[in-house]
Amino acid sequence: MSESGTETGSDTEGGAALSPDGRTPALEGGRTGLSVWDLSAAGQARRTQTIPGTTSGGGLLFSEDGSILRSGAHGWRLSDSGKGKAEPLDDLPMPKGAHAMDVLVQGAWGALATTSGFRDFTTWFVRPGMEPVALGHDGFGEHPWAFALPPGRLLLGSLLLVVRDVTEAVTAARDPRAAACAAVGGGLTRAELDAVAEGATWEPACPGADRR
Repeated sequence: MSESGTETGSDTEGGAALSPDGRTPALEGGRTGLSVWDLSAAGQARRTQTIPGTTSGGGLLFSEDGSILRSGAHGWRLSDSGKGKAEPLDDLPMPKGAHAMDVLVQGAWGALATTSGFRDFTTWFVRPGMEPVALGHDGFGEHPWAFALPPGRLLLGSLLLVVRDVTEAVTAARDPRAAACAAVGGGLTRAELDAVAEGATWEPACPGADRR
């Protein structure tokens, strides 16, 4: 409802997410799909688009820069903070045997996600074009929830809370060249870098190394 008291109306039946700048909420409406709104005008909420035919594979999430809206493995690139037509993206790779996953945080470096059983979570590092990497498994005595604590920690649990720290994996993902240098223990040739971190910027040597 706007500040003027005018009810905007929404048929949402599921989750919701708000962009990092606070101007673009997205609501899950079940069979009607996802609705994207614009809150940039004071006192007035305006629906900018509906993304139809979506089936949720997990909770709704905006990427760190607000350009991507994600529901589980499914994703859409939004233009200008939700205005304009959403561009469907390729699904994130799903862990083998999993039917759904929750993406808790996503950036240019990749994403952190969880798959869950009745009373457990497995935490994953996920990035397009590579197999998901398991970062840990936690069991609980009741049905748990998961929340991201940037830059690389996850709060897991319900009555009993556990913090899983995966900062090291996120740091390496943010700088794949540094991670590749650490993996080989010295300077990298261009071919070696491509083998360990395809697409990363190449320089003749790693920091502190003189190998060419």
